[in-house]
Amino acid sequence: MILPSDFVDINDRTSLKRLITAFLILLTLAVFLQVRGFEFLIYDDPILVTENVHVKHGFTWEGILWSFSSGALIHGHTFDYWHPVTYLSHMLDVELFGMNPAWHHLMNLFFHVMNVILLFGFLTRLTRAPWRSAFVAAVFAVHPLQISSVVWISERKDVMSVFFALLAFQSYQFYVMQKSRTRFLSVWFFVLLSLMSKPLLVGAPFILLMMDVWPLERFKSQKAWALFWEKWPFWLLSAFICILTVLHSSPHFLTPVYAAPVYFLLYLWNLFFPPYIPIYPWQVSTYAAWITFAAFAAVGSLCLIAFQAKRKYPTIFFGWYWYLFTLAPMIFLKFENRYTYLPMVGIAMIFVWRIAQIIQPVKRQKLIGFILFLVCVIPLAIRTHSEAAVWRNNQTLFETTLSFSPGVNQIHYLYATDLAQKKKIDEALPHYLAVMKSVPDAKTYDALTERLLNYLDADDIDERIAFFERAVRIKPDYTAGYQGLCDLYTGRNATDKADHFCGIAENPADSRG
Repeated sequence: MILPSDFVDINDRTSLKRLITAFLILLTLAVFLQVRGFEFLIYDDPILVTENVHVKHGFTWEGILWSFSSGALIHGHTFDYWHPVTYLSHMLDVELFGMNPAWHHLMNLFFHVMNVILLFGFLTRLTRAPWRSAFVAAVFAVHPLQISSVVWISERKDVMSVFFALLAFQSYQFYVMQKSRTRFLSVWFFVLLSLMSKPLLVGAPFILLMMDVWPLERFKSQKAWALFWEKWPFWLLSAFICILTVLHSSPHFLTPVYAAPVYFLLYLWNLFFPPYIPIYPWQVSTYAAWITFAAFAAVGSLCLIAFQAKRKYPTIFFGWYWYLFTLAPMIFLKFENRYTYLPMVGIAMIFVWRIAQIIQPVKRQKLIGFILFLVCVIPLAIRTHSEAAVWRNNQTLFETTLSFSPGVNQIHYLYATDLAQKKKIDEALPHYLAVMKSVPDAKTYDALTERLLNYLDADDIDERIAFFERAVRIKPDYTAGYQGLCDLYTGRNATDKADHFCGIAENPADSRG
């Protein structure tokens, strides 16, 4: 039985903990320090940082007030989380480093390194098992699914939210050791900061209750209703954030309820077999009814098994429900592997503790455990280092993604826009055309072509004619394209072609002849 009094540090292990901490820092830096050479991306970075008028000037009263306002929730016609603390961190970056992408990336890495250290300390104090805790922290540090949260500046909210979440959990441990109003308020304050970085921790009261079950075992000495009532400030805070999020959520980013149990299992699968794709395709998957029911039954069975195992194998209980409660807030959003940033800790705990229990009766268990650690962590680190390099700039990211998912229009559009901004029109055109082929409505098609036209040289008539001719071949009812050809050929005094295209512009039905 682990009691609150056991949470004090053991002096003869202080050196060991420092050594492990140093190793974890070096391991994380070896994999991710390359970000100092990475650039800003056109993917969300302009919206959140580089072209955000409230952020790109650093700290201003107007920007600070905006970050806390409802205006920070809306970007054009899309929804974003309420994360004022994350915006303030971006403003601090600009204030200190300007628009130097290296330092913005290094700040992301700083929070990830801190999360690795905090996780190791939290698990060590919670379980009094430093080696197992180090194993879990190492997997957390270098797992491939962590890449986008660390190397993508726009995902600062992930690493910051988890940073404050881990501080909250550690503060709760200290509160249980010696109760005081100040310590309780510190827990609530860190949960608030976590939620104001990203609403990941809306399940905080459940996680704290889970810690009360194991390893704190507070349910044995206190009444259940008292422990539930103790968490009332967290219930209110979580309810407020949930309501705020739902009220401002856009259907574009949501996934059907029936997909939730399937996603729980898919995320679990990806933790053990991470896919090699930098940006997961944005699409809402439909599943047959039997798949949904089977997934629901599987998740329910795993919940039951974990609950029944809480006495004999408490880490199975703790790890599974950690995974469940930390992933649940994101489960109704479109599938994104980065949502496992914090949930993976629970699954890693189950994996590591079960290995330790299996090899415990074996001679030289420490040597075997160390070998298993190397076999697990080194391949993860090598793969993550390689895949993280893909995020170096727009070209490496988008070309790699399209090599795996050539039909993702969003990536074609972003890459085309990036190339067009760099005046690489010949390279941008195929990607714009790839998007145009699948655009169903004329309004969106007109908007796409208008955007590309803005990047074309107004004096290069041949380039504009070539673009319009390709555009009308892809979409024969593209009236604006025929009108553009009509005007261009008229300006060139090419009477026959001008008459032909002007006629189609006036009577689009002729284009089908």
